[in-house]
Amino acid sequence: MARVVHGAGPEHAYRSHGTPPDQFDPSSMIRPLGATIHQLVPAEPGWRALYRGEYEEDTESARVVAWALVDGEGGSQELVGLVVAADTPDRIVPAPEGASAVAPEFDRYGFRES
Repeated sequence: MARVVHGAGPEHAYRSHGTPPDQFDPSSMIRPLGATIHQLVPAEPGWRALYRGEYEEDTESARVVAWALVDGEGGSQELVGLVVAADTPDRIVPAPEGASAVAPEFDRYGFRES
């Protein structure tokens, strides 16, 4: 069953980019990974990408919205969390690229039940 995310569908695209809902391409919201996506699945609520900054209090997190199985180094495959970009909230990016200016370094993934 598909899950509807408020503010991330065709109506949002029309409001923010002027794209009519019937011409909306959801893949346009995902920044290219530079690798082939072999599988894409929604993440369970509670998964977060954790970021750190220069100081201990400079930490942030972003909700992982999906997991992507992509090509890795040496012909292997790796699992990458996808998050909404901190600086461009209408784009979905790999978690390591989703950091903000306050906490620019991706640290790890974490899970906390709601």
